[in-house]
Amino acid sequence: MYGESTGEAYATALSSADATCASIILCPYDGEGLCSLDDVDWVVFTGSAVDWNSQDPRARPLAEAMRAVFTSGVPSFGSCNGLHLAA
Repeated sequence: MYGESTGEAYATALSSADATCASIILCPYDGEGLCSLDDVDWVVFTGSAVDWNSQDPRARPLAEAMRAVFTSGVPSFGSCNGLHLAA
């Protein structure tokens, strides 16, 4: 896990817990749009190295991705920043 991005390290931890777990890492803060959720079993919103709160306009890309996931009904989990923003 050393040398991996935060998202990559999180994906490594998930696949260590369940070898059948395949991950797609998206970075809404970097302008990456949400992929199709048709073949997605669940979504994890991880922590962030970004130091701002949910009211900051820079949080909008992740908030928009979260709204899309919540609307789709795909199960989701938030940790750290993902949990804070979801709340």
